[in-house]
Amino acid sequence: MKTRSRLAAAVLLALLPALAMPSVALACTTVIVGRNVSADGSRIISRNVDSHGLSPFREVSFPAQQRESDWTYTDAYNGFTCTLPASSYQFVATPHFVQTGDGDEYEAAINERHVCISATETIHANEAALAADPVVKNGIAESNIPTIVIPYVSSAREGVERLGALVEQYGSAEGSGVVFADDTETWYIEIYCGHQWAAVRIPDDSYAVIANDGLIGTVDVNDTENVIVSDGLVSCAKESGFYKERNGQIDTTATYCRAKCDFSQIRVWGGHHVFSGSQTGDYDVSQTYSMLMTPDEKISLEDVMEFMRYRYEGTKYDANEHPEVRPVGVASTSQSHVLWLRDGKPQILWECLSNPEMGVYVPSYGNVTQYPDAYTKSTTQADDTTAFWRFRRLATIALQGRDTYGKKVRDAWKQLEQEYVAGVDAMDARYEAAGESGDEAAAIFDELSGKALAQADDMYASAFEEFADDVATDKSATTSREAYASLSGNGLPVAAICVAVAAGVAVAVLVGRWAIGRRRRPKGE
Repeated sequence: MKTRSRLAAAVLLALLPALAMPSVALACTTVIVGRNVSADGSRIISRNVDSHGLSPFREVSFPAQQRESDWTYTDAYNGFTCTLPASSYQFVATPHFVQTGDGDEYEAAINERHVCISATETIHANEAALAADPVVKNGIAESNIPTIVIPYVSSAREGVERLGALVEQYGSAEGSGVVFADDTETWYIEIYCGHQWAAVRIPDDSYAVIANDGLIGTVDVNDTENVIVSDGLVSCAKESGFYKERNGQIDTTATYCRAKCDFSQIRVWGGHHVFSGSQTGDYDVSQTYSMLMTPDEKISLEDVMEFMRYRYEGTKYDANEHPEVRPVGVASTSQSHVLWLRDGKPQILWECLSNPEMGVYVPSYGNVTQYPDAYTKSTTQADDTTAFWRFRRLATIALQGRDTYGKKVRDAWKQLEQEYVAGVDAMDARYEAAGESGDEAAAIFDELSGKALAQADDMYASAFEEFADDVATDKSATTSREAYASLSGNGLPVAAICVAVAAGVAVAVLVGRWAIGRRRRPKGE
């Protein structure tokens, strides 16, 4: 038994480095759903954070601050520095595990004024735009956007205006797409190059799927109710000779953005295929897909969660059969979030630590005062005390056989998510009866997340035993290699596999806490 477990553990750990392959670095997928096209009249904002699968994330509550004076913020990632206000709002966020050289990377956040952010969707400007207005190396970046905006704004529009003003003042280090929302409006801003950006209010009768390309398109810069742009958006392009318009208005996509590529376009097509199939033909990389679409049927919360796992199953682009295709659901997703904004009801952040294909979304309110220790702490070394690694290890073994280990995991998580959704009314009633207290929000999350973690541990133990049997009898010798290649979304040479195996053996001692002599953790952790 011990020999079999050690062998399986070494094989499993050898697969972990594949999740860190850079083929999908800085490559997210965003979905935005307006209230008139959602199944329950809510607005839904979701994003897969596709950095790499071994990038740990947490959930943290940050209290309101009242300093004696304004203070200087410096981003550890790129040295960006700015002055921030003395007063700030309380907020919850989903930050990266901070280590030397990393920025905050809060990714998703909700503040006490009900302002939400999802930041950022990496987008890319064309060469002409970058030559005319280069990015600023130590400027505003994904690592710092939520930090310098979300604690200081009381509406979504104010969030756009603040971020835009900061970009014009300090410059941007990269191209980004950022979603802001509050109790009434949803805004999307695209930052193209050093100082130029455009933002639009998302209409209630549309949805959008965005995948690493700018998609805003034509805007009327005089429609200040629905459009906000940088002061130099038009003049910079005209003076430098790369301005493009349509019907007398600037086409931001044609003017500032790179040519479309398969890597991004197929995910946008995938969204249109799922939600607007009657309006969508076969995939065509040369087509510039519209950002705003009307769905064939209204979109539910569960529909969005499932789309974040989508691998084009049932089409000729099925990524399970064609690993060269870039799907929405990739193993290298570090975390995925869904902001569920219901009119007249508390906002809910659904967070999935690890990749959503083999992970679970757990709900929490935006004013949680303290998350459980397993969710707030993290480490770059795999362990069995942090939520990220406990979900990640289960996802890793599930991906060794999507039709075997993986199917059992997905079915179980789907059942739990359905249970969570069915219990929302009771959860709301409990929360509201407590005066929407942050402490009650924390208690509710502690119970729900504890159940998910305990289930993850149980499923891991069962899947590991099955995996160990297969490894011992060599049943999975072929499928493991195929699964290994699929983890990064690309076929890998034998040399890379050998490097990964060597790395896995070198750290196999970590698995002692995972599988050999494993003890059951108490419920409710």
